[in-house]
Amino acid sequence: MNLSLNYAAYLALSFNNSFLYAQGPYVSGLCHASELVKVEGRASYQAKTYDKNQFGDSWKLKSSYLTVGVGMIFTPDFTMLNR
Repeated sequence: MNLSLNYAAYLALSFNNSFLYAQGPYVSGLCHASELVKVEGRASYQAKTYDKNQFGDSWKLKSSYLTVGVGMIFTPDFTMLNR
């Protein structure tokens, strides 16, 4: 089984007041069920901030959300076809 814990930080590419656009941790696990099948689970929490001052208007947007997912990876061995 493979486990990973990471932290993602996204920098703003536009000219706004927030240098850090989005940030948050994410975790994933990969279980090797067999040689052909791997099962993956993942979860992440992201917090986003966007604020803008333009033409005298000023506004700020904050949001955060939790994402959970499950996946399956098939890794067939095509070298067995030549035998």
